[in-house]
Amino acid sequence: MTNVLCIANTPDFNQWRYITVNILDKLKDGRVAAATSTLAEDIGHQVERAVQELLGAPESTSRQQGLRSIIRNAVDLARLFQMQQAVFVFELPAANPPRKSFLFDKDTMEDAFGLETPEMDGKYVNFATFPAVVKYGDEHGENVSIQKL
Repeated sequence: MTNVLCIANTPDFNQWRYITVNILDKLKDGRVAAATSTLAEDIGHQVERAVQELLGAPESTSRQQGLRSIIRNAVDLARLFQMQQAVFVFELPAANPPRKSFLFDKDTMEDAFGLETPEMDGKYVNFATFPAVVKYGDEHGENVSIQKL
């Protein structure tokens, strides 16, 4: 596994990934779009079934449409990050057992509710609305020792 990680973080690999995703994105025959749509539909149905089973919620066309839109946007965002030559890592804060919460870190987090950051620093938080995005490398996929949050 270490060898794969070493290869996967080289500028040559980043360039290859960038070119490959760009080529696939530009295919005019619609295969990528059709596969994406089918996958989004399947994931949407699975989530909808889970919501119905767990919450006893009735089927909702508007919820299904909203969910499909969210899934398609997530796929588009994932592709956008894959088309970059730098490496992006998404990190959610780890919970501190036995609590199911984590400490707020003013250096890497923002408060979604608009409270002052110093006021929140060091307090326990129960959920994160978006993961931290760490970028390794520059826009050419080189200098992977450079890290930006």
